[in-house]
Amino acid sequence: MGDIDFDSKALKIKQTLSHNGKQLLTGAKTKASLRTIWLTEKDLTLLKKHKAQIAREWLSIEADYMDLDLVIYTENVDLLNPSNLRRSFL
Repeated sequence: MGDIDFDSKALKIKQTLSHNGKQLLTGAKTKASLRTIWLTEKDLTLLKKHKAQIAREWLSIEADYMDLDLVIYTENVDLLNPSNLRRSFL
């Protein structure tokens, strides 16, 4: 999880997903979108567990993949369109 710095307890927002959900873009729509979010110990613990879960899932996949070091992927190990993520929580 490249944008998460476990040592300094920070989540750094430095890239965005294109509107069609197909590409990672460096930067953000606005300057204010590029920011650092400070994480609690609970956040870090959950993210470490999630990272380990993702690593196990990657090992179980027999297809070629490109590890983009993301927190969330689709079931097909692809980028997740933000609108699909929102729908899954509604």
